[in-house]
Amino acid sequence: MATNIDNDVTKKVSNQAEQPSLTKGKQLWQQKFIGKKPYTERSCTSCHGVNVAIMGKHIKTNKQIKPMALSSNSQRFTKKAKVDKWFLRNCKWTMGRECTQQEKSDITAYLKSQ
Repeated sequence: MATNIDNDVTKKVSNQAEQPSLTKGKQLWQQKFIGKKPYTERSCTSCHGVNVAIMGKHIKTNKQIKPMALSSNSQRFTKKAKVDKWFLRNCKWTMGRECTQQEKSDITAYLKSQ
């Protein structure tokens, strides 16, 4: 059971955005973005998969990625520094830019609902 979630992470992401939208979070999770070769089409699902409750695999390194769904991985969203680090890195690679606070809020809400 995920009782150690850093609520501060959720509050800080949510406080700087409008009400989180699960629908927008899911849409953003699955949205395709244009990238550089050889990965010209990218999305969060490229590495994490559509089913966030199971393991993913990084498309460049083939390293296993633990499930993003809170129901499958109680360690998700427990450390603000780690959440910030991965949002920064993954948004830049996937979208070609940093995520907005609203996008982070929507994605976080979606993943926590799974």
